[in-house]
Amino acid sequence: MAKKNRIAEAILQYDTSVVQLRWADGKTDNFPVAKLTGEIRAALATRGLREVLGDSYNTAENLAEARFYADRRWNYLTQGIWNAPRISFLLVEALQRLRPMQFTSDPQTIEFLGRLTEEQIVALRGQPEVKATILALQAERTARKADTTPAASLDDLLGGIQEKSHE
Repeated sequence: MAKKNRIAEAILQYDTSVVQLRWADGKTDNFPVAKLTGEIRAALATRGLREVLGDSYNTAENLAEARFYADRRWNYLTQGIWNAPRISFLLVEALQRLRPMQFTSDPQTIEFLGRLTEEQIVALRGQPEVKATILALQAERTARKADTTPAASLDDLLGGIQEKSHE
């Protein structure tokens, strides 16, 4: 993985635990993790874990969804999997809406989905009833977001714009 700016390109070499900086002048410096003390490595790991877990729920719209994403990311990390397949919380909500007697809570539904393979999740998402429910949930979220906008009517907004343009 490389991160660039105008001065240097940072390259993470996971297999050798080295961060390499390729400078704009063509020179390269290596920074091996092994040269750090255990205390510094632990601090860097903790900070990195905070970032990874925080990134996992940055699109969440509520507490249950945020916990879902963070727990899922943690479970994959503890299994040695860096790039976890993403399950949308909308799938959790869709299953609960479609089968309320079978999927009675977020944790229970999440646990069920966690046992599925990526192929099974894709097939489930592609099932017409599930797909339609996810689309309905997305529309509901969009409508809720629209409800938080200022109460000015479209006519008021357009009228104000037209008045200013004729001055």
